[in-house]
Amino acid sequence: MGMPVSSYSFFHSLSQIYYQKYNPELFKTLNPRDQRKIDGMKKLTDRVFEPYNLFAFIIHDPEKHRDFSENLKKQFLSLHHKTGKKLLFFALTQPPEQWNDEEVQPDYFRHLQQVFREERNMAAYPREIETNLFNQSFNVQAIANTLNIPYDQLPAIVITTHPSLWSFQWYRTCTKHIGKQLKELAIFANELDQFKTPQTPIEYQNNMFELLGEEYDEEINLCEGKGNEFLTESLATALSELLSFLINRENHYSEFNEMAKSQIDIAMTRVINAIRDAKSIGNMDDEQEELLDSLCEKVATFITLLNSPNLQRWEKMIQDFEADSNQLLEIGLSVGDFLQYNQNKYPGLDYTPAAICLAKAYEIEINKSIVHWIRKKNDIKLPDYYYEVQPEVEALITPNVTDGQPIDFNKSRKNGTWHPPAIGQSYLIASKNLEKQEWTPYWLPEERKLLLREWQKITDIRNHAAHSEKVSSKDMMQLFDSIKTLNTNKIFSKMAIMRDSFRPDDSERSEKFV
Repeated sequence: MGMPVSSYSFFHSLSQIYYQKYNPELFKTLNPRDQRKIDGMKKLTDRVFEPYNLFAFIIHDPEKHRDFSENLKKQFLSLHHKTGKKLLFFALTQPPEQWNDEEVQPDYFRHLQQVFREERNMAAYPREIETNLFNQSFNVQAIANTLNIPYDQLPAIVITTHPSLWSFQWYRTCTKHIGKQLKELAIFANELDQFKTPQTPIEYQNNMFELLGEEYDEEINLCEGKGNEFLTESLATALSELLSFLINRENHYSEFNEMAKSQIDIAMTRVINAIRDAKSIGNMDDEQEELLDSLCEKVATFITLLNSPNLQRWEKMIQDFEADSNQLLEIGLSVGDFLQYNQNKYPGLDYTPAAICLAKAYEIEINKSIVHWIRKKNDIKLPDYYYEVQPEVEALITPNVTDGQPIDFNKSRKNGTWHPPAIGQSYLIASKNLEKQEWTPYWLPEERKLLLREWQKITDIRNHAAHSEKVSSKDMMQLFDSIKTLNTNKIFSKMAIMRDSFRPDDSERSEKFV
């Protein structure tokens, strides 16, 4: 069954119910009347959700994915009828015209609409803001970033057995395959009744993910993009926190939504403390490094949303960068701008998030170009395994340095996705193992020298940011200066041509890079 929602702010209402109830610090700030309303809304939502075994949230950018959005609108009623009674999917689209008649509306639609109205009324939510929320690509990217879904993998279907859990599965989708994917998920949801043996909700969800991967992956992973994510908080908490920042940014009234403002303070404090704890770890393993990166991106996104990002600057930041790289540049620079004038607002926060976001932007472009060039030279078949692990292929490269340790260019994460080498590791192979003649004729000697010089600078500051030392404004600006230098000298233009040549849709050009 399908639940059409007019804006992503509906998800704020939904997630607030669970977030507030299970976060006493915020819940106790409400007056008794609002606490009773939250309790009532949660009971109603629990009753609505109870019959369903599986929930799916379709995340897409209505501006970028216009064909998908139009198709979803046209297909919605058909998808609603085809997906049975055990799957409830949420889609950003208008309700069917016939649902304007309350006698025709499904019960769950009427009840969830009631929850949405109650939460809006409780928060004194200005109606005119509703039409302005989430109509920009930056905001959708922020949602994708919060859920650890690469923006270039949207549209995507986020799957969970309940939004109060910390983990979820996602699959990339498209206009052609959305119907088939939802139909298969509906069949899977029907089968889950037989697995409802006594077990904790997270055990049940983990078993569900395992079964989904074993029996349905080929039928659902039709767009060659998927992930199994485990957040540092529940899905409801992650969405509720982010959407509170977005709603706060759209507010033009000082008295608006004190509840969201309290939630923002709690979220900022929690994430800043988590960054401090992560940096205190000595030698991090891969998972710890990725956790620190995720926390830095999160707090940088929060700060950017609080300070209204300069979307025009973001969209035109570096022409040859991918959208996700440019977003990381934007949020990294936003942290720098914020701290320049608000250093005392969050005393535990230095320029670490800014430096890591800027370095990650560069790292994404390196991974999609130079690193894939190295992978191709080591028998990774492109474009078939672009940004993917190739089974049964070893791509271990030992850098030509004293006591060099093998670096895996075909490494897999626990969820099966490709784990690129660290930025310093790929630099070692590019600078020490690739002979100068291998860079020619495409790379001129002075271009290679410039790239490796700035790459080394970025790596040094990136590594500094991942340890307990404080990162200064000077560190951040030195890193950004390296990026600007590479851009001014058209290095990113060459990297973009290389990157695009390795993509599945541009494979005919990949033979020039061997």
